[in-house]
Amino acid sequence: MYKPVTCLFLLMSLLWSSIAAAEIYKWVDASGKTHYTDKPVSGSKQQNSGSINAISNPAFNLEKTKMQMKYIERNGNMFVSGRVNGIAMQFVVDTGATYVAIPPAIAKRARLDTRNAQKVTLQTANGKILAPLISVSNVEAGGIKQQNILSTVQKLSPDGTTGLLGMSFLSGFRMTIDQDRKMILLEKK
Repeated sequence: MYKPVTCLFLLMSLLWSSIAAAEIYKWVDASGKTHYTDKPVSGSKQQNSGSINAISNPAFNLEKTKMQMKYIERNGNMFVSGRVNGIAMQFVVDTGATYVAIPPAIAKRARLDTRNAQKVTLQTANGKILAPLISVSNVEAGGIKQQNILSTVQKLSPDGTTGLLGMSFLSGFRMTIDQDRKMILLEKK
């Protein structure tokens, strides 16, 4: 007679071998959309075995949907280093701000044209202001890059080099703050 441990070992071996043998197939439908499945479809091609997180379609690479943004805390604010069209600046993370806000001096260096920009009314700590609203080609914060981000141009700090990282940048992410590590954890929605 088989002992229970031997039976369990055999059952686990069979289960593991069936999981390890799982295959993933890739196919493209008539509209050009790419699909992945564990069952072969007419015209599908088998993908290389490996982690489901690392199949060849970047939209399915789960580890790339989680990002970390290091911040420095000063006076109760979270500051992250960033760039606007390649020009370095500092951002204060502000989930209450609708848009990314860029200081005029940085906007000028980044060659952002505000002459024909729509003006929007913004509620600030100092009252309401009118500011030009533009789309910025490249905004980077904490190493995370996004394109075509709605931004305002306005002076926020005495030195004119600090802006706001608002929801026009952050809204595509679930955000968690790890205060022990001084890290903002972002996961694509």
